Amino acid sequence: MSSKKLSKNIIIYGLSNGLRSLVPFIMLPILTSYISADGVGLLGLIETSILFLSPFILLNVEAGINVEFFKSSKTELSKYLTNGLLLSFCAFVIVFILSYFTQDFISFTLEIPNNIILLLPIFVLLRVIPTITLVLFQAQQKPVNYLFYSLSQTIFDFALSAAFIVIWEHGYLGRLEGTYYGFFAASLIGIFIIYRMGYFEFTISKKEMKKVLDFGLPLIPHAVGAAMLAMSDRYFISFFE
Repeated sequence: MSSKKLSKNIIIYGLSNGLRSLVPFIMLPILTSYISADGVGLLGLIETSILFLSPFILLNVEAGINVEFFKSSKTELSKYLTNGLLLSFCAFVIVFILSYFTQDFISFTLEIPNNIILLLPIFVLLRVIPTITLVLFQAQQKPVNYLFYSLSQTIFDFALSAAFIVIWEHGYLGRLEGTYYGFFAASLIGIFIIYRMGYFEFTISKKEMKKVLDFGLPLIPHAVGAAMLAMSDRYFISFFE
């Protein structure tokens, strides 16, 4: 890759990630004007819980795909991706069941409403396809596609959140609705994109599942630790409040 193309790619990826990072700052005046301080704090706690659960459901499939892209054939990568998605869905089912049976304890400990606790695994699941789509665009060196897909998700997030909070006055729930309806729309688009790319191979393979788990499971403690170090203060504030 030429230095000129590399510089261009870095700028586009940086712009994409920068625009996504701007949404919380742009939303801040809306959140503070239309949502109580307790509601804003609860949103932070919910987001922290989503980040904590993410490694257990995503299983680091996106990182595995990024590695396999450069060492496997397209057919092998397709099998890896499809079996990774299957394992991710199975992990979602397990986490959802555990959340169902422990929702009262979690709600009492973290002061998150029971109905939200049951939605947390769903929120994580909605992140899987958009994350994988972006990884594929990056691996294929398609920064413009990466930018437009990322930008569309950002627009969905902001526009829907603003509508649910300001127009329909759903309070802190409006922020969750806007964000995850945006993820749902991005997931539908992502499924279509991945299908058009030819990366769906509907074959259950124990070998590929083992590869997914061998790569992803050892990374879970690292991912959980990173999330906790970054955002554990919110749990402590909630616990000692």
